[in-house]
Amino acid sequence: MNTLSACRRGSVSLLVLYTGLLLFLILPYGAGLLNAQNNMRLILRAGAYIDETLPSAYLGLDAAALAIGQFQLDSQQVENMVSERLMAHLPPELINRFEIRAVQVDWQAVTTDPEHFLGDEQPLRVPTVTCVANIHLPNGNTNTISRTIILYQRPN
Repeated sequence: MNTLSACRRGSVSLLVLYTGLLLFLILPYGAGLLNAQNNMRLILRAGAYIDETLPSAYLGLDAAALAIGQFQLDSQQVENMVSERLMAHLPPELINRFEIRAVQVDWQAVTTDPEHFLGDEQPLRVPTVTCVANIHLPNGNTNTISRTIILYQRPN
């Protein structure tokens, strides 16, 4: 009987040891990993959302000017339109976490291409739209995300 009770005491002590290890080491570490994964998911989702919304800036291009190969747009109109679209269709997980810092239109010079479909009428500058936003994470940190789209003219 002595050896049987010694085996039981050993099993109980191992059970207590494993339970303590689980409670004090593995669970807090696992919870930290899950929180880090959730923060990364929010950051990636916010970046993807901006990437999805920025092409709406094409709607701000002047159609009559495009017909003759010129890029013309009202910068303020494009900035307002992109900002409104970003806030109007915000995914549920980003509500109260997503904050637009700036939407800005700029012009970037491009080199001439002798084989461009517009020939001599090709534009020398193309508009770019940049969005900078803050993501407020559950752990209290704030991450800044910046995305830019270049509005190229392509043949139909």
